[in-house]
Amino acid sequence: MQFRDGSELHFREFVNLALDEPRLMFAYHYQGPDKRLIFRYDNALHRPPLPKREHKHTPSGVEIAPAPKLREILDEILQAMKRDRSL
Repeated sequence: MQFRDGSELHFREFVNLALDEPRLMFAYHYQGPDKRLIFRYDNALHRPPLPKREHKHTPSGVEIAPAPKLREILDEILQAMKRDRSL
């Protein structure tokens, strides 16, 4: 998904609706118009291992983060765009 400012959100989810927690895998990768990482949420196995699978990548590193929903990702992107416009 490309935004007006040229930034992009790439996302994927694998779900199994027969399970209580249907989302088996997710990744939400948001990058600027210059293709540099702004943030990425995912639940991929990590090296070195993290205490939980759900985490967030930023240019400054990796941190544990709860698994967001797509709506929350879009809200975070809109907030980032508002911050950038006010600088």
